[in-house]
Amino acid sequence: MARRYAWLDHELLNRYARAYGTRIERLLDGCTGMDDLGTTVLPGLTEREIDYLRREEFAVTAEDMLFRRTKLGVHLPEGSAARLEAWLAQHAAAVDR
Repeated sequence: MARRYAWLDHELLNRYARAYGTRIERLLDGCTGMDDLGTTVLPGLTEREIDYLRREEFAVTAEDMLFRRTKLGVHLPEGSAARLEAWLAQHAAAVDR
């Protein structure tokens, strides 16, 4: 994976590999650079991963994404879940991408 996704930050690649295993290929399908991951919504959480979580993991809320699936909520600053909820509300149409 490190060779295939050499453009991806090593720490992020490791988190993706631990969280998604072989499904990492679904998450990163068609990506050739960091720009393909979209906006960084929260530290370590991009639009691409959010879309994946909505589509493949049926995650709907910030709690689902930050605590149930990615575990990022344990390490992010207070208020991150509220920021993500607001972003999700603004980008509800992205579910159908």
